[in-house]
Amino acid sequence: MAFSDRITAHSYSTHSLHSSLTTAMSTRSERISRAFEEIKRAVDGDQDKRERLIKASRDITAQSKRLIFSLHRVYKQPRVQQFEELRSIRENQLSSIHEIWFSRVAVEFDYRDDIERCLTMDTFSKFVYGGLEEYIEAVSFLEFLESDRLITIDKLHNMLTKEEDDKHVIQIRPLEYLGGLADLTGELMRMAIQLLGMADLSQIERIVELITSVRHILQDSIPRFHSHSLQQKLRTLENSLVKIEDTRYMYEVRRAEFRDNPQALKRVMEHYSSDGTRHSD
Repeated sequence: MAFSDRITAHSYSTHSLHSSLTTAMSTRSERISRAFEEIKRAVDGDQDKRERLIKASRDITAQSKRLIFSLHRVYKQPRVQQFEELRSIRENQLSSIHEIWFSRVAVEFDYRDDIERCLTMDTFSKFVYGGLEEYIEAVSFLEFLESDRLITIDKLHNMLTKEEDDKHVIQIRPLEYLGGLADLTGELMRMAIQLLGMADLSQIERIVELITSVRHILQDSIPRFHSHSLQQKLRTLENSLVKIEDTRYMYEVRRAEFRDNPQALKRVMEHYSSDGTRHSD
């Protein structure tokens, strides 16, 4: 081969190698760029999901507080009206909360397989547990007024799961269940003081019995969960029992004092119970 031909061949080979390297580098750069774009989309998607769940949880919390407020009006009414009021609350206010749950929370946990769903649960379920605990408190209060008992964790799970849909399920943890029951005792304390203010003693013993049952459950559970939050709730529960006993003692003292004037007794107790529930908030 002539010298000039060798030079031409070498130049062609060098150009071809440079072109191949450039193409390879460009391809690698594109792959890296696509990988970063996929990571960015995943991070952005997770952030959007987090914000949606936090907003839904806040809405559930707000609706649950409104439901509790409505329930505090029910037991002050004549017994014949209470059943209808409770039915209306369940059909309207509770249904509204369930609509938020199924349309904005449960749908966020629809995934292709159990492994992916479990990983997502571990990452995102914590953003809805605040609203879930408030919901448990509200539904527990409704259950007590309707059936005079504590709601079970299985019943709560069924209420938050559609029969035909076993995919969109968020497990209710014992910690949130116990937290909701502990918060319920605060509402029961307010109810007891209001009833004493109305000179209605018929449900006081049952309320004290129920709060005491929750206290025993918490005392048994705290060593297992090592939960500072449950410890605080237990202290609040014990204060609630003290407030009920103080109010009941006040009632007995005033009843002896106003033995011949029941209307005066009622006015004194209404004032005392109103002041007591204000200070307990």
